[in-house]
Amino acid sequence: MIHFKNSNSHEVTNLAIPDLTSMLDIFFILLFFLMMIVGSVFQTLTVTLPESLSNKLSLIQTEQNIILEIANKGYTLDGKFFKSFSNLKSEFPRLKKEKAKHKLMIAGEKNLSLEKFLQVLNYLQSQNITIANILMQKNTSP
Repeated sequence: MIHFKNSNSHEVTNLAIPDLTSMLDIFFILLFFLMMIVGSVFQTLTVTLPESLSNKLSLIQTEQNIILEIANKGYTLDGKFFKSFSNLKSEFPRLKKEKAKHKLMIAGEKNLSLEKFLQVLNYLQSQNITIANILMQKNTSP
């Protein structure tokens, strides 16, 4: 509290002015901690770039597939349509030899008969195809 003497009398007058010292101390302590928290640390990573791009770049190997689509009206092997199963069987060994490292993906129509699908799987097994990915459509009905 601040005390003033009245000039006309010898009385001391008490004014109701709050002491802000402790509040300012807390304010500066909080300000200090906030400044410490906000201070960001930057980390660096040293990267050595090649001198010549043509010498250092290499092609990324992408996974390549042979897609066999089975439909009620025929077959599509790697984009080529076959009306009958015998035509597909005559073309498959050539494509298998030509694209030996490709993976085989099998896709079928939604209402494809199980007999037709098993016929194709049986043929692929006779051609020593042991692994094939079968594409399926997710059922969205509840």
